[in-house]
Amino acid sequence: MHFGFSLGFFVTPSAEVGFLWRRQATKLDISGTTTTTVGDMNIDGYHGYVAYNFGNPEARARPYVMGGLGATHYGSVSYTRVDGSAASTPSGTQFSTTWGAGA
Repeated sequence: MHFGFSLGFFVTPSAEVGFLWRRQATKLDISGTTTTTVGDMNIDGYHGYVAYNFGNPEARARPYVMGGLGATHYGSVSYTRVDGSAASTPSGTQFSTTWGAGA
């Protein structure tokens, strides 16, 4: 499952600045001769962005390009080892970018 939200404000009739957040629910698998699911995890993205909209501001649809900078956070996964003890993977955060275009 993947969901998120964005909030943006036009600073001119064509230029927009805003913030994007998204979450992707996923699972951590280990594979070899068989595949075993270790556990569920979330991947979150946090990005500030700038977009430029082309054409007439009154048009029903306008092409745009956008780009942003931010971070992607990988959540930890709790699991049970083969010997029965509890363990977890470390979480982590990485610098990331976002790019888009559309109408």
